[in-house]
Amino acid sequence: MNPFGSFLICVAGWMNRNQQEVIAYLFVIRLATREVQIAGIVPEPNERWMNQMARNLTDPRDGFLRSSRYLIHDRSTVFTEQWLRR
Repeated sequence: MNPFGSFLICVAGWMNRNQQEVIAYLFVIRLATREVQIAGIVPEPNERWMNQMARNLTDPRDGFLRSSRYLIHDRSTVFTEQWLRR
């Protein structure tokens, strides 16, 4: 068994004095070795972007999750049904 965990973290920062911007970071961790892969960074994660990240992570040649069997994630709505089937 080779479990992985995935996390979507949103970080708020100030672009200038009057404008705050939120950036979402999607990263995956191989729990056995604690190796971390940043899958993507985007201002507003949506279903299309998440599906592309799933394709990138599960690519049979060089995807970070290519050898995985289990992926642990939270109940965030960005993890859609299509993401879960990947």
